[in-house]
Amino acid sequence: MLSSRQSVDDSDLDQEWSTRDQGVQVWLCDTSTAAVRGLVDQYVVLLSEEELARAARFRYERDRFQRIASCALVRTVLGSLVGASPNALKFSKASLGRPILVFPASPSISFNVSHSGNWIALAVSCDAEVGVDVEWCVGAAPIEVAERYFTKEEVRAIREARADLRSATFLQFWVLKESYLKALGAGLHKPLNSFSFQFREPDGLAFHADGDQAMLPSFWLIRAAEALIGAVCLLGRQADSKTSLVIKQVVPLGGEVELCSEVVRRSLHMSSARFDTRI
Repeated sequence: MLSSRQSVDDSDLDQEWSTRDQGVQVWLCDTSTAAVRGLVDQYVVLLSEEELARAARFRYERDRFQRIASCALVRTVLGSLVGASPNALKFSKASLGRPILVFPASPSISFNVSHSGNWIALAVSCDAEVGVDVEWCVGAAPIEVAERYFTKEEVRAIREARADLRSATFLQFWVLKESYLKALGAGLHKPLNSFSFQFREPDGLAFHADGDQAMLPSFWLIRAAEALIGAVCLLGRQADSKTSLVIKQVVPLGGEVELCSEVVRRSLHMSSARFDTRI
């Protein structure tokens, strides 16, 4: 279980980041909690007019709030890391739509966001491209989706999984694939079956992609809360035994809260990597 302080200020985040700049930090936010929903008015004043307009386009209030909370999470975390006011940050988009921070200029910082149900995940790295994807594990495994988009070996692994683990196995492959595409910034431009994953016991993870790979991407497969499955991909610098993964649950503008999480699998070349669960 991850224990945490009940409050955090900018200096705390800056200090933590400076001592962990060779890895990835992941912030999780549960937007269904009263603590998050009670701060909506404070979140709104942090957002740009464009962000507010995008949020207003959603039909349902739940989705509008999710968008506002997501923007607030990004702005408060990145603002703390770069030493700027959250509402002063300015963003743009890369060629394939990936958001980038342009003010203050911070070319070394890569960040990525994912949503599922009430949950938001924000992953940040300061020395490599990062991708994150999370999914809430409910319902049966859509094997027809796997057969259409996954490799034959991955489909076989899902079919051979224990019945009560089949849905989780499908989602583990799904979030791994999504995290890789998001780290690449490729979206759906790269077929899901052009690269593959293989689970190696007890907790290893092998990756293969068509064509030459100058540097292997590094992956963490995580589980958090009751049924949240996630994956983080680090691309552009191969992780090693000194690479850390820090996972936190936060309330934007409200501090950190207690979180149960675990690293389920990681890339084989990180077999001795450390996973920092200290807050």
